[in-house]
Amino acid sequence: MKNQATKLHVGVTASVKMRSVPSGKPVLALLMRWLLAAAFAMTAFGMQAGAGFTSLYSFTGANDGGIPYAGLVPGADGYLYGTTSSGGTNRSGSGVEYGGGTAFKIGTNGALTPLCYFNAAAGLTCTAGLAQGSDGNLYGTTVFNANPQEDDFAGDGTVFQISTNGGLTNLCYFNQPRGFPLAGLMQGHDGDFYGTTSAINLTGNQSRSSYGDVFKVGTNGDYTSLYFFGTLRDAYGDALDGGNPRATLIQGNDGNLYGTTWTGGDSYSDADEYYTYGTVFKISTNGALTSLYSFGGIDGTYPVAGLVQGSDGNLYGTTSGGGTYSADFYGNFYTYGTVFKISTNGAFTSLYSFTGTNDGANPEASLVQGSDGNLYGTTAVGGTNDSGTVFEINPDGTGFTTIYTFSAINAELNNFTYASNSDGAFPRANLILLGNTLYGTTSAGGIYGFGTVFSLTLPGPQLNIMPSGASVVLSWPTNFVLTLESTLNLGPAAVWNSVSPAPVIVNGQNVVTNPMTNLQMFYRLK
Repeated sequence: MKNQATKLHVGVTASVKMRSVPSGKPVLALLMRWLLAAAFAMTAFGMQAGAGFTSLYSFTGANDGGIPYAGLVPGADGYLYGTTSSGGTNRSGSGVEYGGGTAFKIGTNGALTPLCYFNAAAGLTCTAGLAQGSDGNLYGTTVFNANPQEDDFAGDGTVFQISTNGGLTNLCYFNQPRGFPLAGLMQGHDGDFYGTTSAINLTGNQSRSSYGDVFKVGTNGDYTSLYFFGTLRDAYGDALDGGNPRATLIQGNDGNLYGTTWTGGDSYSDADEYYTYGTVFKISTNGALTSLYSFGGIDGTYPVAGLVQGSDGNLYGTTSGGGTYSADFYGNFYTYGTVFKISTNGAFTSLYSFTGTNDGANPEASLVQGSDGNLYGTTAVGGTNDSGTVFEINPDGTGFTTIYTFSAINAELNNFTYASNSDGAFPRANLILLGNTLYGTTSAGGIYGFGTVFSLTLPGPQLNIMPSGASVVLSWPTNFVLTLESTLNLGPAAVWNSVSPAPVIVNGQNVVTNPMTNLQMFYRLK
């Protein structure tokens, strides 16, 4: 009897095949020798060692768009959908800095198709990602627009709908005092979309005295403002309830919405100066807001990214600044951002402070949790080439690993001079995880200097196999949520069945002892 064993990756069938030797008689000694060789060859390895990076697409800054600040969303049709903040057919001047931006779809093989081109009437500068609604259409926001309800360039943005074949429909226009929608939309359980506006636009100017709001909008464009930030203020005029949110909301298991604000919160004093560093908040779908936490400096400052709810029910996020302070020769202080955990009732834990070196600096994107329970994210800068990183961290803050560092750029990113490299630079967008592959965008770099779409394949858990008398012992790590299945034959008609009995946990491994009742058997973790 001959045995073959293959290394397992998440989403890929791994098998042990047992078949007759030429004599047609099972030979237990030969089986054991093959099994032992396979088991000892399958040594454990870390995530970083096997990560495979692929640059899927480099934006040219022309009709395909350029400078994507947003991440991707997986469509029901298998394509990935995204936006660029510039470029497209409606760009003006000699550079993409004057462009209207695009919406696009891209296959996992890197074939990109522009869906629509934003313009002054339909909305300009899409910095946020798309959300696919239950009706199959894509929904999003733009930052600027020429509002037909105003006499001039109102500049407050739009909510739009795009069909997957590119048909663009404006649902509503923003105007004072709503603010600028810098973040994307999230469809709630009730079918409405929820989002936020900021009173600070892309140039950093606050055009009005408000601090933005939380709103909901129906698929027919009906708009309702749920809460205006700055309703509660301290003696210095700062918004105690938070201000200027820049991240997409999430809906928690309890039905409430959770998010972050870039500014506001309790004031922290330093001599005669007073600062507000942002908040984490909870809000019900009828507009009742609770401020869960105010950042203070060492625990983080200015969260640009939103939150993710982990499998343990806690919320995880990043701040773009704060954390451990480092001083240069002249005594100037710099902060590089943090990773944090917070419960839905506001119990806060700081998990990690970036150093600004090989681990990266200034994360601006939300985290994503993998099937191994670990969290994955990006930093906008830092790393060995100061062009940003992809990282992995355990939910308890241990085991931080830099999975990938983007290459050095070959020109200054200054005055609309776009720096090029091979793989991209300055990732500012959320990652998505499909199977064991991360997909994301960079806002700069690539062949033409206008950003990229990339994939990063992670090694999956390892299925270990060991003979034990007339049985086979199979084991795999407990930090992956997977089911062991078996079949007698491979092919399109293969029937996979869960292996019983249920696994027992031994030294951090799921262990199953399965009798060898057939001459061949295939196993997989699903």
